[in-house]
Amino acid sequence: MFVGRKTYRPVWATLILSTLVFITACGPDEEVLAAAARAEEWTALQALKADLVQQRVDLESLRAQTTATPAEGEEPLTEEASAELDSQLANFDVEVENATKDFGARLVNFINDDPIEQGVEPTESQVAALRMKASEDLLIADEYGVRGGDWARAIAIAQEVERTDPTNPEVLERLAHYESMRYMTEERLANAQNDMNIEEVKAAVGVPSRGNDREFEGGTRRAFYYLKSPERDAAAVYFRKRGEGWAVYKVDFNALEASGD
Repeated sequence: MFVGRKTYRPVWATLILSTLVFITACGPDEEVLAAAARAEEWTALQALKADLVQQRVDLESLRAQTTATPAEGEEPLTEEASAELDSQLANFDVEVENATKDFGARLVNFINDDPIEQGVEPTESQVAALRMKASEDLLIADEYGVRGGDWARAIAIAQEVERTDPTNPEVLERLAHYESMRYMTEERLANAQNDMNIEEVKAAVGVPSRGNDREFEGGTRRAFYYLKSPERDAAAVYFRKRGEGWAVYKVDFNALEASGD
């Protein structure tokens, strides 16, 4: 699992721990108190997860505004308005990233406080926590694949999560999707059409991996290259400058042949 996040222990947690030590000496069984505290923390984690989901939706909405092409007859944003929107996006992105780290640290602590033992049937809360963590790990995989075009890295992350929870349907579904996206097919490339802009092509066929988005002819032409196999042969979508943006003028499934090395 991908754990590497800072440990977060709020002050009130220390106070509760001290209180529990006193109560245990003269009241309920220690296991009962521990179970109650764990149930309370799980409720808190579920609420935090719901808040994060909404924050991420809002972040994507804001990100879409920064890349949106003005509709026909609509005035583009002024430089000042565009800069303000970019600033809002950057600040909100950091806010969501920090909230994600804090949530991840608490979730990992929750899992580690009651780890699943080999050969022992896991409890419902153990499975639920593990799958919540899997969902977070898959978001990292999405960053590599959906946003970065690095489907090999996305597959590796999903496979690591699968080893921890081999029957998780979300992991299996996402892994199958990553594998289907790793290499370009003629059918998928056919979704790229002449006159599409950059964002439309990314939505239709996927994002090219790092190094496979190239400009040429003095910056007046641009190409997205997509691997078709491990042999490094590639398909391509070609763009030409159109105003401040780009428009597709050619789609070629056989743009680059394998080197044979």
